Amino acid sequence: DNSVTLVNTTGVPGSNIAFGPSPSSNFLASMQLNNSVIQPGISNQNFLSSSNPIGVPGEFRRLLFTREGDFHFDNNGFLVNSKGLFVGGIDTRTAEVMKIDKKAIDGSGSDSDDFHFTPNGLLYNDTQLGKQGKQIALARFPNPGGLVGSQYGGNILTEGGSSGLRKIAAPDTTSFGVLQESSLELSNSSTVESLTNLGLLQKFFPSTMSALKVEMSVQDDLNGMIKS
Repeated sequence: DNSVTLVNTTGVPGSNIAFGPSPSSNFLASMQLNNSVIQPGISNQNFLSSSNPIGVPGEFRRLLFTREGDFHFDNNGFLVNSKGLFVGGIDTRTAEVMKIDKKAIDGSGSDSDDFHFTPNGLLYNDTQLGKQGKQIALARFPNPGGLVGSQYGGNILTEGGSSGLRKIAAPDTTSFGVLQESSLELSNSSTVESLTNLGLLQKFFPSTMSALKVEMSVQDDLNGMIKS
């Protein structure tokens, strides 16, 4: 469930889990333990659990969202969208949210390797004998219409006051769809309807121009009469 639990196994009544001073470490924050409350366990084994899924609040707070799937690898080997923004991925070992590159989990590979994505968003490095890499992350909102435009424009959105509580997960999990590689979502506009409207505009354009010419001719006559 993307969380950690620390248990005090001393069994001494009243004993708590304690950490020494480490001002340079972000371990507690990274493990979502800094806001957790110690809970009583069986046989006096108090425990402390992550208050939120690991990697969610700190990382996702700055995320942007889009339905555009036109991604490519940039010159530095990271998966980006058409505006050069990094595509969010999940490290399958640690559940951390991070950039996606072509390297396998064991670190082997380079940005020139061949790869493919599976329907559940996993990258496999084909050059490295099909080793597994990172996984694309998806987001869902109770009210997607509540998302608002971002500074990047287009279809790059950010959370709004009415979009609701976001849920982040990998593709092919509960209530999340799957990915289809080398495919883009169909447009929600009708090609037939658009061509029909275009035809109507072309049909009315000559008559509109004729009307404008008549109006301009009348205007010229009036201007001539005023001058004389």
